[in-house]
Amino acid sequence: MSVRKRNEFLEGDSDDDDAGNGYDSEDEEGRGGIGGRVNKRRKVEEESGEDSDGGSFHSFDEHEDAHPEESVVRVRNTAVPEEQRFELGSDFEDEDPSSTATTAKKRPKSVAAAEKATRKSGVLYISRVPPFMKPQTLRHFLAPHASKGLGRIFLTPEEHHQHSARVKRGGNKKKSFTDGWVEFTSKTEAKNAAQLLNGNIMGGKKGGFYRDDMWNVKYLSGFKWKDLTEQIANENAERVARLRDEVRRTRKENKAFVENVERGKMVEGIVRKRAAKVGRDEAVVEEKQRGGRKFEQRKAEGGGVKGQTVEQGRVLNTSSGATDKAAMASATNTDMWRPLRSRRNLVILVALVVVGYISFGQLRSSTQIGGRLGYGKVPAVVDAGVEEVVKAQTPTPTPPVERYNFNATTDRDNHSLTQAQCDTAFPLLYHEIDRAKEYWKKQQGEKKIGPEQIDLKWSGDGGMMGMIYNQQLYITHSRGLNHFGHWKERSHATLHNIQRAILSSPEPIPDIEFAIKINDVINLTPHNPSITVWAFSRNIHDPIMDRVWVIPDFNFWAYPRVAGAYGDFQRQAIALQGDDFSAKRDKLVWRGTVDFNAELRGQLIAQTEGKSWSDVKKVHEDDAGADARISMPDHCRYKFAVHTEGTTWSGRLKYLMSCHSAIFIHHLSWYTHLYHLLNPEGPEQNYVQVENNWADLPGKMEELIADPAKAKRIADNAASQFRDQYFTPAAQTCYWRKLFKVWREISFEPSPWNDTKMADGTVERKVKGMTYEEYV
Repeated sequence: MSVRKRNEFLEGDSDDDDAGNGYDSEDEEGRGGIGGRVNKRRKVEEESGEDSDGGSFHSFDEHEDAHPEESVVRVRNTAVPEEQRFELGSDFEDEDPSSTATTAKKRPKSVAAAEKATRKSGVLYISRVPPFMKPQTLRHFLAPHASKGLGRIFLTPEEHHQHSARVKRGGNKKKSFTDGWVEFTSKTEAKNAAQLLNGNIMGGKKGGFYRDDMWNVKYLSGFKWKDLTEQIANENAERVARLRDEVRRTRKENKAFVENVERGKMVEGIVRKRAAKVGRDEAVVEEKQRGGRKFEQRKAEGGGVKGQTVEQGRVLNTSSGATDKAAMASATNTDMWRPLRSRRNLVILVALVVVGYISFGQLRSSTQIGGRLGYGKVPAVVDAGVEEVVKAQTPTPTPPVERYNFNATTDRDNHSLTQAQCDTAFPLLYHEIDRAKEYWKKQQGEKKIGPEQIDLKWSGDGGMMGMIYNQQLYITHSRGLNHFGHWKERSHATLHNIQRAILSSPEPIPDIEFAIKINDVINLTPHNPSITVWAFSRNIHDPIMDRVWVIPDFNFWAYPRVAGAYGDFQRQAIALQGDDFSAKRDKLVWRGTVDFNAELRGQLIAQTEGKSWSDVKKVHEDDAGADARISMPDHCRYKFAVHTEGTTWSGRLKYLMSCHSAIFIHHLSWYTHLYHLLNPEGPEQNYVQVENNWADLPGKMEELIADPAKAKRIADNAASQFRDQYFTPAAQTCYWRKLFKVWREISFEPSPWNDTKMADGTVERKVKGMTYEEYV
């Protein structure tokens, strides 16, 4: 597969001859712009006669502002396979030499100027594009907020099956987009636009089609336009090299296979010929023996009659009397030893004797060993006249196997525990696995989960599919994991956890294939009730989420820029202040933004404001906020801390529970794989439960300050059960391996091959996906 030198979806078109063509959704639909094509990205770029910066960004002229439907837009709509949808080379390389002059006018005069323009630019992410909004219309709405100009626009078209279903139901045939990115020449204007527009209606003329639609925009701090294309170019270059190597390796394997087949046929022919030859030789020998020689038997001593004829040692004509008995005895002895005349039978007999001798020796040896160990002794037999008295000895019982005891100090990072040791050390670990298994057993009975049930066609971005085959981890499919930096971090951390569980396992890992969603909201719908997926959490109030298999989240590997490697954070938490609860600050700590779950977090700040025991402060995502921000290990310096949910679940709880502090938690809706262990009351209480409006927080806080023994007991229970047992890295590895085992019991057996039919009719076999080592 060759790498294209341009990206038709992200690269601008500088051909002035096409400037008047415009963008017509109805005309594109008539030509099948969506129908019958696979998903692809579109880069929309407008031609403008004026550029305020004289640089690489295009502006939206007044004529387009007045008539957005007639704006000059060129949309690349080339159909490409899905695996090639992001193939690109340089985003700024011209293919047409005739356009060099035009492009040269728009480029900065020096590399330094270009880098400066890039640094000044900013990118907005639009998580939802209103239905049927065209790119030029979006530019029209954003242009008033970009006095220095807008750059490029990158939109994601809707899924083909969604468009087809809408048209089949008689809906609008126009194209629709799901999300997109907009480049601003000034990042200051981009920030201001995001703060001003997000959560507000679009407005416009009364009766306008988009008047009541709501903006869903976010400024991507530190994100530049090249980040959309840079990673994709590198991945495609790597993919080409991998495919080339895979073709070479496959050809070598096929050649070796054919040679082995031919060699096997040759060996089989030789064996058949030798067997046939040996059979003929034995037949000749037996025929000669059956033929024998006939001779006249002389008169036997002790009587008898002449004329006795013997053939091959058998008496044919006999008379009565003593001679009869002698002849019969002679014939019987001769018949008994006749099988030994065959060489093959003699060899078999000798082999049986040797095997019997060896078996007898082993039996005698084992009996003697058993006697020395106190069991398996041969009973003593004593003659007592006619009777035999047998004294049986009672066997000594085998001593019990020593039970495994988990030691958090030495085994915290022990990833080589056997399944039996995992079950002993963490008996309550597998609640979510057992729940999901029971659910799917009720749904499907003995029918196993099939490949179509883990397919991610229903899903948007933020998903991947993997396979474990012969102890090797493969990534077979991914969806938009490079759009955001933290999505890439999440997916890689999850794969690292899986790889560690495979490599450190003392027992074989079964062959499985699975699908994972790494974003917060996975958007399962009731339309496909057979779909299942692995995810970091599930909403316990939503029956649809019962289909989810909950896995340890990515933070159990590392939390970059916040807490580092998870195992190292636990060691820091233990080392702080000697893990002495009484030495901690007698205050309640919380840091966070109110941009997520604003109602819940806003009420927390209101209930704790002005309290002497409160160190609850909000921080802004784009604010340096050195006075308000504290590191995650610094939370462990407080006796009390607060945990709140975010968009869905929050990864903060695993760190707070490792701090040896008393944690206040509201009623949770999103559960991870270990939240079933939370206990709000009794002698085993390990956290303090409060209402979602935090109205009872001040009273419970003052109660614990007045009763430090109770606060310490809660903190001790949390540390011993979570930090030193179920939240250890070793426990997460045990959970992964148990999940592999149960998933294999309830799902299909994967095939590692993809068979592709070539143009000449031959079938080419390729390995599905790429290995973990190649992917990361």
